[in-house]
Amino acid sequence: MKPKKKKYTSADQSPGFLLWQSATAWQKKVANALEQVGLSYVQFVLLVGLQNFFNKNEETTQTRLASITNTDVMMTSQVLRKLETRGLVKRKAHETDSRAKKIVITKKGTEAVEEGIRVVEDVDTDFFEPISKEIEKLGQILQGFKVSD
Repeated sequence: MKPKKKKYTSADQSPGFLLWQSATAWQKKVANALEQVGLSYVQFVLLVGLQNFFNKNEETTQTRLASITNTDVMMTSQVLRKLETRGLVKRKAHETDSRAKKIVITKKGTEAVEEGIRVVEDVDTDFFEPISKEIEKLGQILQGFKVSD
């Protein structure tokens, strides 16, 4: 069998490699910005997810939050435990399912989300400035990559 001809002559021509490099650069900037607020990116994502439930006057469980934020259930539990020790969330026993925990964001958690959103939006503005005229198009393209289980 004849080897398949390479599609790209250099890594800089590979969209996957470029996406990975861009995502890594963005993640580093976001991580540094969120560090100033005292959050990791995963903590931020989970808190934003909880805030969204709070804004809709809905309660949620760890499992549902993990599903909505596309995070691992066990990792979500560990991160929420840490957020609880910092007073950013409260975990309560579920009324009908003894295995489940209801999660509620606290006032302190809401304040952390608001500050986190501010710093992440600042990073986004700076990071995507070179392509700001095409940012909507980029969003549409990236929506095509959303993975659902």
